[in-house]
Amino acid sequence: MRWAGLALALACAGVQAQVDYPSRPIRIIVPFSAGGGVDLTARELAHRLAAPLGQSIVVENKPGAGGALGVRTLIAAEPDGYTLLLGTAGEVAITPLVNPAVNYDARKDLSPVALVVKAPNVLVVHPDVPAQDLKGLIDHARANPKSVTYATSGVGTAQHLAGELFNRMAGVQAQHIPYKGSSQQVLDVVAKRITMTYASPAAVRSFVEKGQLRALGVTTAERIPTMPTVPAIGEVVPGYGLQSWFALFAPAGTDPRIVQKLNAEVSKVLRDPAVIKTLRESVGEPAYDAPAEVAAFIAQDIGRFEKIVREADITLRE
Repeated sequence: MRWAGLALALACAGVQAQVDYPSRPIRIIVPFSAGGGVDLTARELAHRLAAPLGQSIVVENKPGAGGALGVRTLIAAEPDGYTLLLGTAGEVAITPLVNPAVNYDARKDLSPVALVVKAPNVLVVHPDVPAQDLKGLIDHARANPKSVTYATSGVGTAQHLAGELFNRMAGVQAQHIPYKGSSQQVLDVVAKRITMTYASPAAVRSFVEKGQLRALGVTTAERIPTMPTVPAIGEVVPGYGLQSWFALFAPAGTDPRIVQKLNAEVSKVLRDPAVIKTLRESVGEPAYDAPAEVAAFIAQDIGRFEKIVREADITLRE
């Protein structure tokens, strides 16, 4: 009888925890400074989730160590659903592969809540580069080995891995030039200091429309809605495809019922036509996967990233 009473009490406590969450404000950590795509996406989520969850949601910018500081802050938080992280493929999945000193593994240390957006990059060149299309760029790069350069927002980013994957699959030897952010890397291609760059659609769209850059391909497996005339790189380089993503995480060990509740509310937000329009124009395509599907997706991506990192020998010594 005593054990039956205990079991009932525990069951009631579990139901009560589910009903009561959230009972105080939630914070979303952004591992970058304010104003970028991740920050703006987090603020959009915070604004739209506050009403259905019945609590205020605060976005806390925690830049440092290429985003790793924000990830470690989440890992150290209580797994109670009141501290979340909006992270990207870079600091969450790739950084531990190129810099083991960060000492975390997303597959063990984080609970995926929702895959918020899949974020493509666009390969662009200056119009003076003798390449009207992707095949022309490959021919040009092969004819001028090691003189072709490509800029990215840093070592170990999804852009960097996209460039290394293109090098290997297209049989070219473009030299990587890492920057500390996307704005200067794009401007240096416009100024013809760099041959090409991989950058977000939002970062290059105005330059493409003005004829200051030529878009040759997107890194996703298929064309994207906001640039439908730009081919997927995989149309010319069969099997190519690599994209970044933004995902919402809780610390490992968070109650699955809390994770599921958050996932359900985020999914509703991402189906709002206004949110879809905003995300497509700024960062990428909204995603609607359940937590288990997000975990499987991220684990698969880590495996793909690991192979590229190993084959290209990418480390932060670069």
